[in-house]
Amino acid sequence: MVKYLEVASVERRFLAGMVDGLVLLPLQVLASGLRLVPSLPWGSPWVVGAEAYWVRAVGYSLSLLIGLIPGLVYFLVLECVTHGLTLGKKLAGIRVVEGAHPASARACAVRNVLRAVDYLPFSYGVGILSMSVDKRNRRVGDRVADTVVIRWPIRDRPEPTPAPMTVYPQSTRVPGKAAMPKATRTGLARLPGVRLSRSSSRTQPDRTSRQL
Repeated sequence: MVKYLEVASVERRFLAGMVDGLVLLPLQVLASGLRLVPSLPWGSPWVVGAEAYWVRAVGYSLSLLIGLIPGLVYFLVLECVTHGLTLGKKLAGIRVVEGAHPASARACAVRNVLRAVDYLPFSYGVGILSMSVDKRNRRVGDRVADTVVIRWPIRDRPEPTPAPMTVYPQSTRVPGKAAMPKATRTGLARLPGVRLSRSSSRTQPDRTSRQL
């Protein structure tokens, strides 16, 4: 049996992301709700004037940061501890590997720190674009960390057997090849313009068959 590393499909990675997203959904809702609290400066409609733009920008930045930090910690801790697994990846049957081995903590840290780059401009736009042009469906974080997401556990496949060789007898004509001249009693092929002497195995030119 031979072990083959099968690259995880985009569909399985999307399924894993959906499961992980459901786990992080309460924190995402909390982060989004911070922008809607009227008591906060950036959510109050009474903030007007030149300072209103900067107040709301700070508020949105803080809410976005609060939404990204739990996700970053979630993926970073789980993948570093389990060497490339999260709850979503476990259910989807995929795993992050480095070469032919489970990903190291360093590789998991690099690919998850660059998750913010893959998220740009929104909803993993850069990551989806990178996966669509890469043969191994790698996003930017995977390329930098030299990791790839594969099917897990690795399935065994039978080793392919070589095709049997066809041996043709000497007197059989090989398909696509011209027929070979048959051998005589002396072991020499009878060729046009050459005759065999009965008293000797040496060949002599057949002068009677040629018109000089």
